[in-house]
Amino acid sequence: MHEPWVPVFLKGVMMEYERYALSSKVQVYLLGNERGLAFVGSPNTPLTEAEQFLPQLSQLRRANHFQLAASMMRAYWQGKQLDLTQVAHNYLAGTPFQRRVWQAVEMVPYGQTISYQEIALRIGQPKAVRAVATAVAKNPLLLVVPCHRIIQANGQFGNYRAGCQTKHKLLMTEAKAISQHDMIVE
Repeated sequence: MHEPWVPVFLKGVMMEYERYALSSKVQVYLLGNERGLAFVGSPNTPLTEAEQFLPQLSQLRRANHFQLAASMMRAYWQGKQLDLTQVAHNYLAGTPFQRRVWQAVEMVPYGQTISYQEIALRIGQPKAVRAVATAVAKNPLLLVVPCHRIIQANGQFGNYRAGCQTKHKLLMTEAKAISQHDMIVE
């Protein structure tokens, strides 16, 4: 169901990758090391996508140690309510500003959305809405850092690396899981 891992050197740190199936039609690449994930690829996209987010990438080695992360992502993709921010990960890419944005995005609860403007307010830079949107777009950890939950102030989805259809699917899946959970609790 997956290809074994491979090492990558990023800023002198050994990096590894593996391709995992989230469903019978959707596969993603995961890159990372013993400290955790550093990149989650867009669905059904070649490994070369990682170079856009981790330009320091120089060498990859296959490995097999993100089984737990992959199984959690698979369950999430299939509709299970999970907090993927708990998956071990690290920010090997990004500026200090981008990392602050990504950390703020991690705080958006499952099933909820907030605007780029709200993220700008939360990081103390209310006039940096465009910079926040750019930082969200450069998020290397799809699903783990839930950038799909960030929308425009007017309620429009905005862009998403994995495509607007995928963003819509993820938001609808979360909304459905929340409503099913609420029915069970009542």
